[in-house]
Amino acid sequence: MGTTAEYKYRLHYLLRRLPVEDYELTMFELPKRLGITPRTFQRYIYTRTDEHYYMPSHHLLQIGKWLQVSPGELFSNTGLSNLKLEDYVQSK
Repeated sequence: MGTTAEYKYRLHYLLRRLPVEDYELTMFELPKRLGITPRTFQRYIYTRTDEHYYMPSHHLLQIGKWLQVSPGELFSNTGLSNLKLEDYVQSK
């Protein structure tokens, strides 16, 4: 404890960039559309990279669509956020 860890997902950053009205709508409406509680959505936002908690992939897709970003852009880890399917397939 005592060390500063990054957030696992870029949700905090992306949400803070929204206009106030859009932020409030997102915080109210998106958990409903995902079928989760507001507390679970907050856990998604504030999950640290050193935690063993992961957001379900179908939620990544829905959140990415809502925020108009690709699901890969939701990850804080640049290795994951820059990964494209074509690059992965070609490396195999």
